[in-house]
Formats: sequence, C-alpha cells, structure tokens
Amino acid sequence: MARVIYCVFDVHLWSQPFAAADFDPRVHFLWSSSAYRQMRGNGAKIELANLVLLPLNDEFDLRRNHFWPRYQAVASSIPGSITSFGDACDLMWPLRCRPKNLDLTLNEVVWNTNKKVRSTIWLWPFGWSSLLEIDIAAGDEFDDLLDIGIKLRQKDPAPLLLKGKAVAVSIALAHLAELVRQDLCTPAAQGKAMESTRLPRYVVCALELSKGFQVRRNISMADRMSLIGAMRGQELDQSKFLSNPPLFTPLGDGNFAVTDFDAGTAIVQRHRQDRPGKLESNHCFYVNTRNFFSIFLTLHRMIAYLAVKSKGDARAVAAASVLASLPVEYRNRLCSEFAAKYAPQPSAVVGGGTSPAAPGP
Repeated sequence: MARVIYCVFDVHLWSQPFAAADFDPRVHFLWSSSAYRQMRGNGAKIELANLVLLPLNDEFDLRRNHFWPRYQAVASSIPGSITSFGDACDLMWPLRCRPKNLDLTLNEVVWNTNKKVRSTIWLWPFGWSSLLEIDIAAGDEFDDLLDIGIKLRQKDPAPLLLKGKAVAVSIALAHLAELVRQDLCTPAAQGKAMESTRLPRYVVCALELSKGFQVRRNISMADRMSLIGAMRGQELDQSKFLSNPPLFTPLGDGNFAVTDFDAGTAIVQRHRQDRPGKLESNHCFYVNTRNFFSIFLTLHRMIAYLAVKSKGDARAVAAASVLASLPVEYRNRLCSEFAAKYAPQPSAVVGGGTSPAAPGP
C-alpha cells in the first residue's frame, strides 16, 4: 500500500490593533522585539491553558531539514526596523504551538481506523495558521487519492471525531481557532472582532508510492484532474476547469507535484527506498514544502490586507522581502514556481482596526 499525508490549514489575521489589556500578559512578548528574540534564544516553553508555545531551536539542523536554516538566513537579512513593533526580522518569525490534550481522531466509521489527527499552530504577532494532518494508507492509483479527498470533505458521515463527536474538517479548524482566542485574548476581549479568517482552507497532500511502483513517464490530464479533485474533495469535469490552469512541477526521479492555486498541492513521490542517496527524504520534502505554503500564504494575505488598510506599511515591505528571497535561498523548484506564478490577490475587507495586530495608538 502507498502512504498519504493530508495537511489542511487555514490562515487568520488579527483584525484589531494590539492593546495590552486585550491579551494575556504571558504572550506580550510577541509584540516586543527583544522579548521575542530572548524567547526564541533560550528555548523555553510557555504553557497556556490549551496551547504549548515552542521555539524553533530544535529544527535548525540541516541534517533534519533544509527549510528553517534558509528561512533564518532570509529573515535575518531584512533591512530596517518597524517603529514600536520590533525589528522586521522578528516580525517574520512564526512561533510553533501545539494544542494540549487535543482529542481529535479519524472517524472509524469512515476510515476503518481511529488514528490520531496531528495539529500544529504557527503564531505571528499579526495572526496565525492552524494545520491539521492525517496519515493513512492509500492505493497507488490516483483515483484512490481522489476517494480519500472526497471522504475528507464530506459532511455525512463526518470524517473526524472531536471529543467523540463526528465533525467536519471546518469544525475542527474552528475549534483550534477558539483555543487560540481563549489562550491569547483576555475574557473581555474575546467578545470583540479579534480575528478574521483570510484563507478558509488550503490542502497539501503527499503520496509516497509503494516500493518498486513506477510512475508513468507522461502524467495524463485525467490523472492531474484526479489529484486536484483529491484536494478539492470532488470529481472534476475537465471542460469546466478553473480559469487558472494547474501548475505541473517535475521533481526528479519520477516525482512530481500538481498545484491548484485556489485549493492546494498534491505531491507524488516514489518510495524512499527507491531513491537512494537523496539529501532530503520524502517526509522532509513534504514537511518543508508544507511549511513554505502556510508561511507564504499567511504573509501574502497580510500584504494584501495592508495594501488596502495601511498603504506603505513597513511590515508589508518586510513580508514582501521574505516572499521574494526565500524561494531563491531554499532552492526548492516547487516552492519557487508557486511563488513566481501565484496570482490571486484577495480583496481584503476586515472589520475593525487599521491593520492586523499593529500597536495601538
């Protein structure tokens, strides 16, 4: 059997300016350059009621991955500072969070397994991104992946169990958003319009094929449509396809990726034992690419928001510098082509505040 990892994530921006009284004092370091740098440097955890805040120190080893060391080089080279908001490079650093005691599993009625669903939250001063990951067995045919994608999006029976109750993916993501609001915001502030979803859902799925299975040299449009359908959760009619054509990226050794800019990316990889001597394993490639997409789309949404609400904002300039430099530094073809060709700039309309999590007047 092949193995597939589905990652579904959303993106949120704080819609209100930062006011100390609205946030738990234990997270005020997010809006202080020196405090944030100290938190990242000393490697200490911060335990809140629902979340554990973790620095990235353990992930900078090139033997484990190739993304974060490159990200560190890009973020550290951003010139200038952001008045009263900390250095630009600090603003671009996400903080890794884990939900505590998250009772979220696959619904055994749907999947014949009740495996745990993993979750990570990337937290910035201006917002956050919540990721859900499922790891399940699959067939080698792309239609099998389509079936999984359809099940993941269905409402009845719902694909997940949250505290024993069947729920859709959107409900699970909403639950994570509520945990963030509860832990970071004071009780009085939780009733405000403290956040606004900027990107409802994006999917990255990585299929590792069975050992010895060879992918056809030419990937037909029908197969590409099946892979995009797996991300969209529906069987697609090629004659009614998107106005934006999908991006097809050969990755070497028979590996490839298909990207639907509106919905997600499917990565198809030969079995790890069929790819001897590679510097980056199949799993690391998926994880690093997943991290790139979630960070890219978060910063992209923030830039689009500031373009409407706060033109000339230094944070937008810093974020644009990261988006331009990271694909060059990371040297990942899929990420480079995605960054070069990603076009949609959403019309950013967020109620309240002049910019996401800017310091108050």
